[in-house]
Amino acid sequence: MTPYIRRSLKHPLFKTVYLKPVILADSKGSYLQSEIVTQYEREIKWYFKKGASIKEARIFLEQNIQSIIQEFEDISLYVWLGTCNLTSKFIMGRIAITTFNRNQVNENILQEVELIIELFNKHPKSKLTFLETPLYSIVEWNRNKRHPDITEFYEQDIELEEQIVQLNKQIKLINNCIGSYSPKFSSDLAYNTKYKKGLCHNKLTKRHYHNFNLYKDGIHPKKLLAVTWLKKITEQILKDCWH
Repeated sequence: MTPYIRRSLKHPLFKTVYLKPVILADSKGSYLQSEIVTQYEREIKWYFKKGASIKEARIFLEQNIQSIIQEFEDISLYVWLGTCNLTSKFIMGRIAITTFNRNQVNENILQEVELIIELFNKHPKSKLTFLETPLYSIVEWNRNKRHPDITEFYEQDIELEEQIVQLNKQIKLINNCIGSYSPKFSSDLAYNTKYKKGLCHNKLTKRHYHNFNLYKDGIHPKKLLAVTWLKKITEQILKDCWH
C-alpha cells in the first residue's frame, strides 16, 4: 500500500468540478476524512453517523436530498454503508452476525439500495454510486472489547465474509446498471502464503488470508488503510466529477 499512496494523484484534464462529490457513510467516513490532504479531497462533502444502517441513510436522503442539491447543485453521491446491517451490537458494545441467512440480510440491504436509486431518478443530472463494503472481523472487534471467549465467533467471521462477498457482487451489478464503479476495498486486506501440501513436496499451494491488523479494532481503518481508501475513492471522484 505504501508505494501506492506515495504516487501522486493524476490531475484531471479540466479544472472545473461539474459534480459536487458527497459521501454518505457510517463511522468509517470519519477515519478517512481525518486524512484529507489534497485540494481534491477537500472538495468532498461528508455526511457520516456512527452505527448508521442503510435504511437510516435512505431516510436521511429522503429528508435532505432537496436541500443538498439546492446547496451544491448537481452532486455525485457515494453511499458507503452496510456494515451495521450485517452485524449487530449486544452487551458491552460487542457484535455478532445479524443472521446466518445471507440471502435475508443482503435482500434487506438491496431493497434499501433500490429505494435510494428510485429517489435519485428524480435528479437525473446527479450521479449515484454504491461503494462496496470492506471485509471486517467480528473476532477482532470482540477481542478489542475484551470478550472472554472469542473462539465462538470464528464461524461467524467465515459466514460474514461470505455475506460480504455476495453483497459486493450484487453492488457491482447495480453499479454497472447505473453507470458507476466502486473501488475494491477488501483487496487491500488480502495476502497469500505458500505451503507444501501432501506427498508432493515440490508443489506449493496458496492460502488466502486477510490482514485485519490494518484495522484499529477489526472494523475501523488505521492510518495507512484510511489513506489508501481515501485515495482510491478520490481517484474515482476525479473520473466522475471533473470533466
